[in-house]
Amino acid sequence: ERCPAGVKAYIQESLKAVVNAYAIAAGDDVTCATTMDDEVMCWGKADGGRLGGSIVSALDPPVPVMLSPGKPLHVARVVIRDATVCAIDRSQQGWCWGGVYGAKPTHLDLTGVVDLSINGDHGCAIASTGLVCWGNNVNGQVDPAQAAACTRGCTVAPTPVALAATRVVVGARHTCALDAPGSVWCWGDNEDGQLARKDAFLVGDRGLAFTGATDLVAGANHTCALRRDHSAWCWGRN
Repeated sequence: ERCPAGVKAYIQESLKAVVNAYAIAAGDDVTCATTMDDEVMCWGKADGGRLGGSIVSALDPPVPVMLSPGKPLHVARVVIRDATVCAIDRSQQGWCWGGVYGAKPTHLDLTGVVDLSINGDHGCAIASTGLVCWGNNVNGQVDPAQAAACTRGCTVAPTPVALAATRVVVGARHTCALDAPGSVWCWGDNEDGQLARKDAFLVGDRGLAFTGATDLVAGANHTCALRRDHSAWCWGRN
């Protein structure tokens, strides 16, 4: 309702370019829709590479994300956090663009990707080799064992996590994963209690946060789980 009528009408007209969309994701000044042809089309701010290589202005129509000229990226799922966009393609390969990944879709060196979660500077995926995390590790959100040697901006290469995860989510400085029995395990920053521990410390080893869960989500500084009895539980910054 706060949007001026002229701008609102322009946006509505622009969005007609996205036809037959079946999924949508949004982040910091970027929105992406997946069409019935499994192409991903993004619109919003062009700076920061969040549109996947497009340099159109924020009010231009949505454009498809291209791997190369004439070759659109076909996806099964898109996730967005802040100005970073990642996708799992139809062959279970991972791709990211925007933020630290740059304007063009960057291929993640993983196969069999079934789940993927990212933020501005760290991410995790469940792939054929298991759970893998990478990126900024200053709070141990990638690998607590390497955190002691980290300084601000410390970046860790993709590192296996010894956990049989079925779902993984990342916050600003923490990571949580769900295993098949329904246990939620969290590691990284616990300054706001996002690891579900009473003691607030900056770097937390992987520990049990919750049991009986069926699904999991994370915000920047909090985590929520859905339990088998359909109740929702949350912890962290309030």
